[in-house]
Amino acid sequence: MMFHPNAEEAFNKKAFELISHMTKEVIINEPNQPQSLKGSMAHKQSEDWSDKLDRSRPSISSKTNLVLGTKFDRFEEHNGQRVGFNEEKYPEYEKFLDQIYKTKTISQKVSYSWLYDESFQWFANVCKTGQANTDFTTFITSQAQIVLSTYNYRFEIINLDIQREFKIGNISFSFLTEAYFDNLSTQKPLVDIAPLKEKYCGNVYASISIQDVEIKKGEEIAFNECCKAVNILKLFSPTVQCPTYKTDFDIDRRVRVNLQNECLIEKSETNDLSMNFERGATHYQLIGNIIDGIEVTCLNFSTLIKIKEPNELQKLVVNGLALYSDAISNPNIHKRIVDLLTIWESLLLKDSNSPIMDTVSTYASKLLRKTVDDRKVFIAFFKEIYAIRSAVIHHAKETDLDMKKVALFQSETINLMETLINASQKHHTKQSLLTEIDNAILQAY
Repeated sequence: MMFHPNAEEAFNKKAFELISHMTKEVIINEPNQPQSLKGSMAHKQSEDWSDKLDRSRPSISSKTNLVLGTKFDRFEEHNGQRVGFNEEKYPEYEKFLDQIYKTKTISQKVSYSWLYDESFQWFANVCKTGQANTDFTTFITSQAQIVLSTYNYRFEIINLDIQREFKIGNISFSFLTEAYFDNLSTQKPLVDIAPLKEKYCGNVYASISIQDVEIKKGEEIAFNECCKAVNILKLFSPTVQCPTYKTDFDIDRRVRVNLQNECLIEKSETNDLSMNFERGATHYQLIGNIIDGIEVTCLNFSTLIKIKEPNELQKLVVNGLALYSDAISNPNIHKRIVDLLTIWESLLLKDSNSPIMDTVSTYASKLLRKTVDDRKVFIAFFKEIYAIRSAVIHHAKETDLDMKKVALFQSETINLMETLINASQKHHTKQSLLTEIDNAILQAY
């Protein structure tokens, strides 16, 4: 059952109410005027696919605010008829879908885009025919049952090679082999596998299997889970110990660096044109002994991302891992330090009224150091790092950096997150942990 009986009744009532607000009109066909392209677009080589469109099928249209990415209306056009929600009624329809998607049994199984499309199909059909074969919730439930399945998802990690397969959390890191494609060729003899083999063989992937989901929802879940595992993998990047090394490996859709850069150079005297190509991204290879070390060292982090319902403190660490992953790939080390300090603040700052530097350095010193002398040294070190942030944020100035201290700070950030993972077994909230530290400080006097 995807809907609670009470909610089901309310949703169906609202759905039929919305039917009465739909627009239904005859389309006056006017000849399409070819769009005149200007500027660079007029010179780009493109292929016209308009003659390949299946005009016998309904077409869907929406006016969209390109700045905000929001829709104003939604219509289906077919056989000279146009039905849908106009600009006045569309917000009410969208609000209805938003309310449905708050139902966990819906949002955990299907994507919003699926619900959006399937719902409009029901509304358009009822509006056109004047009758409903089923009520709205029955239609959505039955359509969902058709598409729910188990899917295996692979996300390519570019700028990375691995010598063997391994796992972090529930995520497998592997690569496609020649044997895989040879087997695929045997299973599908009518399909030309050669182009696929050439394109994908040897590529590294983060993969996971998601059960009982609609394909697009499964992709959302899988991508989120794979990102968490890659975030952990980047804790072992050479950049941690060597801040100037560029960490560019990541899931393809998260990479910010071109694989290749090029420059066109024209010699004025002769009009000779040449092209200069250079590799944009830094490629990293994980060899066997490094993978062995990662598997042993990442156990706490690996366990963290396997928790289905993490507590508040655990969620903060997961967010911190995402921030760390993004920061460690930032080639601007000053901005990287600013981003890493955001992690410290998110984990150790009680509220917006607390003095940032003093509060964070005090709590961190208690968590990461055991003796008074070591805590004093750490607080002095943290204030040096914080001064770099202040120069960037308040004065737009990038001061000279001591790379050994930057490397130490990057390592200490990992140390802090792992310390809080261990603390999260006892303390489910940040407030609980910081209160314990406050009490320990008071008892010292």
